[in-house]
Amino acid sequence: MESASLRQSWWQLTSIQIGGIICLPVIMIGQALNSNYGFWPAVIAIIIGNMLLALLGCVRILTCLDQRHTTLENATHYFGRASGKLLALAFIICLIGWFGIQLDVMSLSLYDSILSISGVTIPRILITLILGFLITFCAIGGIQMLNRFAQITIPLLIGTLAYALYTAFAQSSHFIPEPTLLPINFQALSLVIATAIALIADLPTFYRFARSAKEGILSIAILFLLVIPTIELLGVYIDYHTKGSNIVSMLSLSGGMIWHLWIAFFLLFAGWTTNNTNLYSASTCLGSLFTKLSHRWLTIVAGTAGTFLGCFDLLNNFATILNGMGTMMTSMTGVILTHYSATFLLKKATFTHQDQQWNMATWIAGTLYGIATLTHYVPSLSGSGMIDSFLLAMLITGLRLLLSQLYFTTSIRKKS
Repeated sequence: MESASLRQSWWQLTSIQIGGIICLPVIMIGQALNSNYGFWPAVIAIIIGNMLLALLGCVRILTCLDQRHTTLENATHYFGRASGKLLALAFIICLIGWFGIQLDVMSLSLYDSILSISGVTIPRILITLILGFLITFCAIGGIQMLNRFAQITIPLLIGTLAYALYTAFAQSSHFIPEPTLLPINFQALSLVIATAIALIADLPTFYRFARSAKEGILSIAILFLLVIPTIELLGVYIDYHTKGSNIVSMLSLSGGMIWHLWIAFFLLFAGWTTNNTNLYSASTCLGSLFTKLSHRWLTIVAGTAGTFLGCFDLLNNFATILNGMGTMMTSMTGVILTHYSATFLLKKATFTHQDQQWNMATWIAGTLYGIATLTHYVPSLSGSGMIDSFLLAMLITGLRLLLSQLYFTTSIRKKS
């Protein structure tokens, strides 16, 4: 149970997340959606996807505020302590994977900026190592440091995106393409959900500090109904007008040398704020595996692993990596949300060790099925492996709990 002195308002909770949300992958999702599926399919997927994420986020917060546990402690309640290490490993893989993706884009930005300004070529791996260790060093301060850092950088990040939007609009003769009636593209929807599903799964680590459920839900509504869709739609819109080949060229396509320098700093700030939250969450999960290490050393271990991963060219496999990480998280989230909802719909008050074993088996089954559908050798329910894993996990968990409740009710009637 966390100390009441650490409780935070909806704005404090939101500001930490906004600092991480105004980040490179979220903008890149908008760019990728427009490039691969077109303007309107991207817009539709962003709106529907984030509405679903907002709903999942609200339920996720309710699951963690009773005991105010971290993400891993909360998940252990549903899957059992025996599976704690496997749960921790799944969270760590996702968080360190995000750290590596962010770091890869940051080093690309700095590499291109140095090359264009001075003509000097510095090995990208050296830039990646320097940035990774700097971020790790600055993240040692914990959640209070994250709050201060986010509040300083948020206005700079918002201002930069606003100007990038203005320059994209200024060089185009038409605002948006003609609207068309299109079916939902599940591949596009999957990519939108993959962007934030790890955030949904990891909400307890940050929202256990919420003053109340209302403040937590208000924060979630702001994030998923306003902030994230806006950032993703900016990526769609800017790519629609500029057709940049990557995040650096897309944002700096117009403007002079000063603007190019500013974009370089923006990408560094954007990646830095997000990786702060990634490191905080990863170190929290690592604490369950290495109980004798202090927060400082846990952060160093997580940061070193993420820095090593960032040395590989992750951007060329961006969508595949997101879907792979997302499949683990959607299956887990599907089990937790369905089981929590059952306490209201089925009035299931008891929670047994057998429930935990079934939940663990369902999580693994959902993950394996989602990954299998990505190979196209296994039939898909939705056309998206990540959505498939979520649907299967919810279906199995819901059906099992319903049958269990029917059996319990029938037994009571027979006895009476």
